[in-house]
Amino acid sequence: MKPNDEFTVRSVMTLLAVFVVTFFQLGSMKAYGVLVPQLSEHLSLDLWQVGLTGSIWIGLRALLGPLWALLARTFSYRILTVLGGIISAVGILCAAFSHTFTQLICSMALLGIGHGLPLVAKVVALRDYFKDNFSLANGIAFAGGAVGMIIFAPLMEFGIRTYGWRGAMYFWSIQLKHQCCGLSYD
Repeated sequence: MKPNDEFTVRSVMTLLAVFVVTFFQLGSMKAYGVLVPQLSEHLSLDLWQVGLTGSIWIGLRALLGPLWALLARTFSYRILTVLGGIISAVGILCAAFSHTFTQLICSMALLGIGHGLPLVAKVVALRDYFKDNFSLANGIAFAGGAVGMIIFAPLMEFGIRTYGWRGAMYFWSIQLKHQCCGLSYD
């Protein structure tokens, strides 16, 4: 029986990197729900306004999919993932300094762009490394999102209790820089 040559150190590191990126991206979405009451209260916004900012974040991430696909053809996985991590971190950091609805929307739009950049790139990376076992690799990688959703909400609540909502967002910004683990792609 021939060993499977798809599971090399490089391919497993790519799989781990996609797991981590997905962990932070989907975990962030869950953590945002914990912030909604804080943002509503401290920025004097209605819940629909805070919800709209989250919708813009997630909507931009998805609606710009054709652009992400074009960029994934043009640039390497690494560039898109690292750039996405930096833009995501800057978006959350800007959101932490927000005092108005407009500032919060612009910050969350940055976060949506940052989360969108590696959206297609990470799937393409898995496809390139795991031609025969793509389904398995994709399942493992995207399980990172489930783990992130379980872990991030309690972390965000702890951050809010300990450092306030702005401090929790600073911490979140630092966490999103870990998306730059995309350096291990390619």
